[in-house]
Amino acid sequence: MKFGIDLFGMNFVAPPELQQVEQKIEELRMIWLKKDEWNNCWDQIKITLFKDIHWEEIETLTDQYLAVMNEYKKHIKEWGVTIDLRNEIDLLKKTMPIVELLRKPSMRDRHWLEIKRTVND
Repeated sequence: MKFGIDLFGMNFVAPPELQQVEQKIEELRMIWLKKDEWNNCWDQIKITLFKDIHWEEIETLTDQYLAVMNEYKKHIKEWGVTIDLRNEIDLLKKTMPIVELLRKPSMRDRHWLEIKRTVND
């Protein structure tokens, strides 16, 4: 029985506001699930040994996330969670070429020492 509708033989017509609220809830669920999914991926990336990082795979992953996010409606793109997620993905995407360079076999101990000196200054 739907709130006594069947009992009284009434037709229920959902108000437009209810449909809008349900749509907003679904959009929020979608973006927070995407954020949670990204957090799980990021947790795995963070514990990957430096020598085992495959930046091409990470670049593909970040491109996939950004492509999905580009399809979001304008108002979803303006939400704080969406902006934060995009910023996290963009930051990783921007740093991956550096990681790839640092993984090259041509990196010698003297290069690492120079990096350490620069970072400590």
